[in-house]
Amino acid sequence: MWKFIKTNWQQAFFALVGLAFLTFSFRQLVMGDIAGSSATFAMSFFSFFYSNIARFKRFKGLGFEAELWDDKKKEAEDLIKRLNTITSSFSKEILLGKVKQNRFTSGPEWKNHWKLFDELKGAHEDLGQTIDLSETKRQMDVYFIFDITSELYPKLGDAVSIARVDAERKIKREFPEPIQNAAEYGARRQQLREIPENIKDLFSIAEKDDLARYIIDWGLKAKNVLEQNFDITIEFDEKTLNDLQYVSEEYQKGPLQVSDRLIELSESR
Repeated sequence: MWKFIKTNWQQAFFALVGLAFLTFSFRQLVMGDIAGSSATFAMSFFSFFYSNIARFKRFKGLGFEAELWDDKKKEAEDLIKRLNTITSSFSKEILLGKVKQNRFTSGPEWKNHWKLFDELKGAHEDLGQTIDLSETKRQMDVYFIFDITSELYPKLGDAVSIARVDAERKIKREFPEPIQNAAEYGARRQQLREIPENIKDLFSIAEKDDLARYIIDWGLKAKNVLEQNFDITIEFDEKTLNDLQYVSEEYQKGPLQVSDRLIELSESR
């Protein structure tokens, strides 16, 4: 309160003086003293004007052509807000455009993508712009995780496919044609169908789930079914499992923190 009085005492003083003059002006007007009312109203006006003079950018004269700093400030704030929206949209389009560009030709260049993200974010901050790029970052994370895991998945998927073919051959050896026991043959085929088929749409899974964990669980389920029902053992590549586990752990932590190891995995193709 003391700080406010100390910095604004002049405005408060002239506002009170203006209010006193205005009250006296109305009193004189009621009493029929037009001249006295006009004079005190003029004093009231100038008192109120002086109490707000800091808010005026320009005052031309008694024609009352004036511009308030507050009005111009509001216009500037609205303009800045609109410009922030436009630049935010441009930044998002630039980032996602770079991520999607040349994906099926030269391949993704995630080191450059994340460098561009940091540069744009830093540029906005340097300009004093508060722009939320969290949704753009989330979309980039989906592509990032997809690119990493789509290179790791085939190393498990190929092993499962080969083992599945071996299981098929084993059933054919157990039940040569013509099939003598249809019930047992049908039960054996059902066990074969319990082996998870190849994952169809990795990107859709990445959009809503932990894709790396999904692939690990898929591979382990296939491994268990093959061992239990067909006595076929799959030896998954240990490094591939470790890499998938690392990607899953980083995903589970929350907003993905881009690390050198993740970038290295994305460039393994």
